[in-house]
Amino acid sequence: MSTVELISRLQRLDIRLWVNKDRLRYSAPVEAMSPELRAELNERKEELLRFLRQAKTEAGMSLPAIVEVSREEALPLSFAQERLWFMDRLAAGASAYNLAKGVCLSGRLNVITLEQSLNEIVRRHESLRTTFREVEGQPRQVIEPARGQGIAIVDLSSLPEAEREAEIGRLAAAEDRRPFDLSRGPLLRVSLLRLDAEEQAVLITLHHIVGDEWSLNLLVGEVGELYRAFSLSRLSPLPELTIQYADFAYWQRRWLQEGGIESQLRYWKEQLAGELVPLKLPADPSNSAIDSPQIASQSLAISKDVSERLKALGRQEGATLFMTLLGAFKTLLHWCCGQEDILLGANIANRQWQETEPLIGFFVNLLVLRTDLSGDPSFREVLKRVRGVTMGAYEHQDLPFGKLVEELRPERELSRTPLVRVVFQFNNVPLSKLDLPGLKLSSLPSQPDTAKIDWTLNMGDTYQGLRGSLQYNADIFNARKMASIMKCFELLLGAITDQPEARLSALSGLLTDAHRDELGREVEEANYAKLIAAKRKPIKMTH
Repeated sequence: MSTVELISRLQRLDIRLWVNKDRLRYSAPVEAMSPELRAELNERKEELLRFLRQAKTEAGMSLPAIVEVSREEALPLSFAQERLWFMDRLAAGASAYNLAKGVCLSGRLNVITLEQSLNEIVRRHESLRTTFREVEGQPRQVIEPARGQGIAIVDLSSLPEAEREAEIGRLAAAEDRRPFDLSRGPLLRVSLLRLDAEEQAVLITLHHIVGDEWSLNLLVGEVGELYRAFSLSRLSPLPELTIQYADFAYWQRRWLQEGGIESQLRYWKEQLAGELVPLKLPADPSNSAIDSPQIASQSLAISKDVSERLKALGRQEGATLFMTLLGAFKTLLHWCCGQEDILLGANIANRQWQETEPLIGFFVNLLVLRTDLSGDPSFREVLKRVRGVTMGAYEHQDLPFGKLVEELRPERELSRTPLVRVVFQFNNVPLSKLDLPGLKLSSLPSQPDTAKIDWTLNMGDTYQGLRGSLQYNADIFNARKMASIMKCFELLLGAITDQPEARLSALSGLLTDAHRDELGREVEEANYAKLIAAKRKPIKMTH
């Protein structure tokens, strides 16, 4: 197999290669990297490095390295941070961008050692001691010196056992709703709820401007490593970080301002050209949107058998499990909304550089994925279209979502994310295991209580099969209707593995009349039949 053929194969598997400081780096979905493929990449590393270096040189795409910058000068915000900073200015005191994680601990907890571990993490990561202030009309990062940060302790041991669980939930929700002051900080809060001598819960709350879900996972993993070492009176086992988030923010600004933005922006303007019609989601007409919408969710469990068949179907088309599920979800939205031009968002980790992988910071980027489902295609054809759009988006993922919004200038609503009303998320973030000596741990359920997106479908792969939840704006969507939509999605996933060649109009026959009614489509059956019969030519989209 030639180098070009190998790289084409990797692209079909959603595996991205790049060169970083003369090292070959890659990002890949977990299910795509077999031991054989890892061995082949290692064996042909030098060959791939030569090919990628030559391609970069010919394309004039050499990127500047991320290096440490002086802390004496004004430090800019990343584009993602800048968007959240402006949102905070418009809605001061809001908590919509709080990230929370809770852990229950059973056993003897050394609070001093836990506090020591957290303070070491704050010392290591400048982002956790950064505040945001306006300097000469521009927002700037201000990195504070490392200081000890205590853990707030709340004693619930006097409460009857039956009341403690409810009180934990109430306090966790209250903590998640408590706003941060971006200009003063700190932007990380840790609380310990003491239930009795050997039962406690830890609540961690972080503002999104200094971290993301990957960051929360890193924080949990580092707590485990440091607590274990400090319990044995050892030094920190964690290596010093080579760069900090402020260095990345400076690099991002420099690269985009020196011309890197042009090719990225050209692609997105072509991809999102023409009228961008919002999805007409089946809202309850008796309800209306409000500034702080409440969130609810419906769960989904797919059998191991169907999950494996979905993976096999994707492999047949050179598509990842993410792409296969995305194609199915877009088919569901096509049915729900009666639309062919399906626009939704997908979050990516956006940590393409080796130095950014261990950093706590706000790296995640939102990609706008637009797929045309006209012409009554088969699901196999839908998957091909989704794969093409997704691969094109991955190749142009460096443009921050906030910069895209700034350039396109879509209509804005303060309570909604621009451009997209629906987000699809597939959880393939590497999970850290919090393993503390002498303690048994379990996760504390958490869910944001306000919705920035009308619908967010979260999917993940487990040993028992695919699991998911559809979070939605409970103020404008009916719970019974949303449960029916998830049932339709479950039926659809099974049907496409049995009949991938079936056209979407035929697949829709799997819905019962009851489920059709609950979908609440505004398109009547006659109109839908005409829509299918027309088989209009697909909208031309650049892949």
